[in-house]
Amino acid sequence: MAINSSPLSDQAIVSPSPLEIIAEELGSIAGRIERELKLSFATALAEIRQEMAVLRASRAENELRAANAERALADAVSARLAEVRDGEPGERGAMLNVGRGPPAAGGHDGDLYFDGETGDVYQFRS
Repeated sequence: MAINSSPLSDQAIVSPSPLEIIAEELGSIAGRIERELKLSFATALAEIRQEMAVLRASRAENELRAANAERALADAVSARLAEVRDGEPGERGAMLNVGRGPPAAGGHDGDLYFDGETGDVYQFRS
């Protein structure tokens, strides 16, 4: 800092040095950058929070749709099952028999026989 005396005044004029001027300017620039960064960060954080709220609402809507779909499916299945009735006895279907050794005679057409010793599978044909 330089001190100059003015011949017109009894007071000394204090003029800052070039380094002090640069330091003051850098300080004001740093302050402005800090304020801008804080504002940008606050804006970004607000946008993120807003997007999260939108996503939460969307998720809640989707969960509600899924629950309604499950309920509708359960109702449709229950209604259909209520309509199902036993019919007349049908013909005997094919059966799977398991044993050891080759099959004995007496199977019905289409029946399968599995030999547990050899792993062979036989099918009866009439």
